[in-house]
Amino acid sequence: MHLELDQHLEGGPVLHLELDQPREGGPVLHLEVDQHLEGGPVQHLEVDQHLEGGPVLHLEEDQHLEGGPVLHLEVDQHLEDGPVLHLDLEQHLEDGPVLQLDLEQHLDLDLDQDPPSPLSLSRVW
Repeated sequence: MHLELDQHLEGGPVLHLELDQPREGGPVLHLEVDQHLEGGPVQHLEVDQHLEGGPVLHLEEDQHLEGGPVLHLEVDQHLEDGPVLHLDLEQHLEDGPVLQLDLEQHLDLDLDQDPPSPLSLSRVW
């Protein structure tokens, strides 16, 4: 187990927490949390869960102050041969899109067929 904790003064992150729990094939759990002061993200959460073939789950969340995105959520779920699901969600304030959702799903493809295009949804209010 590897645990790293940083607490900073003004002008930098207030809290940085990093946790690794290793295993023979790689880390089983990686947790990273950043909490910042004014002018930067309020909360940044990053979680990686690994197996021998690669990451099984990657979760990233950003919550920002005024002038930037309110919520950014990114989720990746992987298998040995590539990502199975990628979800990217952004919600913005007045100066940008209110909601943007990007979803990609990858499956094993037959080489005789054209690959399907990833699903992408974007809505601006």
